Amino acid sequence: MKQSILIVRAALLGLGTITWASSALAQESGERPLLAPENAFELQLSTGYAQGFGNALPNVHITDVAGAGVGFTGDLAYRASRFASIDFEGQYNQYAAENGSASNGFNANVAATVHALPESRGDPWLRIGSGWRWVWQHNTTGQLGLTTVDTTNEFHGWEVVTGRIGLDVRTSSGVAWAPFFGADLQSFSWINGLKLPSMQWGSFLYAGVQGRFDFGGTYPAATVARGLGEGAILADL
Repeated sequence: MKQSILIVRAALLGLGTITWASSALAQESGERPLLAPENAFELQLSTGYAQGFGNALPNVHITDVAGAGVGFTGDLAYRASRFASIDFEGQYNQYAAENGSASNGFNANVAATVHALPESRGDPWLRIGSGWRWVWQHNTTGQLGLTTVDTTNEFHGWEVVTGRIGLDVRTSSGVAWAPFFGADLQSFSWINGLKLPSMQWGSFLYAGVQGRFDFGGTYPAATVARGLGEGAILADL
């Protein structure tokens, strides 16, 4: 659990740094606030670099099963307020594998996302969740010394905690693009339907770019007033 605490602390530190930089930039540029939705649905799509570290089996590293690769993620979220949303995510991975012809994976998790500056064009956010991960190694030569009924070894286990930080660069009230970085605390406890004698621990990193698209929702009157600016409000009176 020490690893999970370090991940959360690092995420909070990174979020604080990004928030400070974004706020300072907004004040310097004198930008006008954007509208931020409430009770809206969001579609989030991302892709980027994925890499695992740690053990998949006793004395077998994750990199022997699934090396560096690329991830493709789809996420459906409900944004209950300007500042927070809850979402369900699915991610497909394609890895390079040292001890097999190919390796791929999938993980699903549920998470909450907190937005620091939802009405700014630069909106830092923090995502924390938990889920389950599967990795399939197409092990054609059996270098791991495993006895299987086919040529594929399946590893899976609890994704104890996953953390991600990013900075939404909002091109409109309903569309944002973000660079992000994330890491998780991953356990592996099953292989080919058999429970391992001891739980194995590792971590997966994920860094790339994300698009966020809002649908529906409402905009509180105070938010609309801030988005229009005092001059526009007085002109309407």
